Amino acid sequence: MNYDQRLINLRARKLQQTRDKIEQEGLLDEDDYGRIVPPKGVWQIRPNHADGSFYGYDAWADNFCSLMAVHPVYVDPDDAFAGRWMYFMSKMRPNKWNPAYPYDHLKGNIALYNIICGIGDDAHFAPDYQMGLELGWGGLLDKIAACRRINTAPEQQHFYDLHERVIRSIQGWITRHIVEAERLAAEEPDAERRDNLLAMAETNRAIVNQPPKSLREACQWIVWYHLASRTYNRDGAGGQIDALLRPYYERDVRRGMTDDEAVYYLACLLINDPVYWQLGGPDENGKDQTSHISFLILEAAAKINTSLNITIRVHDGLDRTLLRTAVSYLIQYKNGWPRFSGDKALVEGFMRNGYSAELARRRIAVGCNWMSLPGLEYTMNDLVKVNMAKVFEVAYEEMLATDEEPSTDLLWQKFEHHLGVAVHTAAEGIRHHLKYQKFNEPELLLNLLSHGPLERGRDASDGGAQYYNLAIDGAGLAVVADSFAALEQRVEQEQRMSWSEIDRHLRENFEGEGGLIARKLLQSASRY
Repeated sequence: MNYDQRLINLRARKLQQTRDKIEQEGLLDEDDYGRIVPPKGVWQIRPNHADGSFYGYDAWADNFCSLMAVHPVYVDPDDAFAGRWMYFMSKMRPNKWNPAYPYDHLKGNIALYNIICGIGDDAHFAPDYQMGLELGWGGLLDKIAACRRINTAPEQQHFYDLHERVIRSIQGWITRHIVEAERLAAEEPDAERRDNLLAMAETNRAIVNQPPKSLREACQWIVWYHLASRTYNRDGAGGQIDALLRPYYERDVRRGMTDDEAVYYLACLLINDPVYWQLGGPDENGKDQTSHISFLILEAAAKINTSLNITIRVHDGLDRTLLRTAVSYLIQYKNGWPRFSGDKALVEGFMRNGYSAELARRRIAVGCNWMSLPGLEYTMNDLVKVNMAKVFEVAYEEMLATDEEPSTDLLWQKFEHHLGVAVHTAAEGIRHHLKYQKFNEPELLLNLLSHGPLERGRDASDGGAQYYNLAIDGAGLAVVADSFAALEQRVEQEQRMSWSEIDRHLRENFEGEGGLIARKLLQSASRY
């Protein structure tokens, strides 16, 4: 089979699908997802609130399952895998937070300090794909059945009913793709394409209920889960993809699979959607996880060279050939992949919270700039942000409004106070989110591949997860540090400018008399 030509065809279609999204939906300042434009009139959200949005367990299950029942099938005879996602359920809602649980007591400070509070935002934690591959859809249904025999409260039984509905709706979606692949195969004149379509149908038939047994089946299972989870609430967190797929690859090689075939499957997996995957890095005992398939994944990425989110976990024991290969691809293609994540600071930083090195090593790069313990940890990383530059501005304005003599010492006192208020506000927003998110946007997909929600009959946001590590990003920190440094140097140490001059230039946006000189003087001050 001409795998390279198939991948050329798939890449061309991927680029055209991106152009279609831009032409029909406009530019988006976010990832170039694998989502494609859906045909018009197939599905719309089903609101359960007067504001036109939907909230809570039943509404999310009803909307998701109704979409799965009519979601258009997508089968490409050049692809190894069936399926693409088309609908962005969480973004189709006109309002993202349930009005029944207001946070008006926080909105004043949120606006004052320009805080991104994260309340009601989509999930930013990672599933455990290993669990999914080991259990399969049928095994997850068995797990639900076992858990419902233990947790018998009516609300827990209803919790299990909804998760079972979700799985069966995904199985129905898969089954419709089997039918379509077989229909296309019957009409396909090209023998290679016909064989590929029949193999695609057989691959999907094998994993509707049973766990995957081959590399192709494992990749297709991963595709279906992330397509469903992406559709539900944009989840794009991945895992340690080389370790996940290594057993299937090695088993298939013993059965006669070539590396060309493996690279084809891996490239089809990567082009399906830019999920965040990690390569290399230590296992929980510190042993490097690099293997031959790590290199094949990079080779597959090079074959398609589209939007990719592959991270190399760099540690002292990393295979140096993998590191050199990864750097060479970054330089050669200049397309932002792969990225590199330093292990030492990440592990030691997490251990300072009281966790073991073994657990800390399992916390891997599974998001744009954040880490997570797959299937174990509920995080809101990259969701909650305090704008330190805005806090600085509030402190500065307050200092000038007092009768006290301006100084960087006084400004620091004001800044420290307002930063404390801003951080407390952000923390209260996190508490509010955790208290009511299950009534807003429960995690019906991520619950399935997490340790705890099914076992406890509780949503991951509501005590179902094992760990809750909730971060607050400090945006604009360098701006604040450099501003303090410039004021201290130019105003207090050198006395080349006065506080009143600084205030005038700021209010005139440095466009009045002497503004350009003042701006350059401040910008050329010593930086933090």
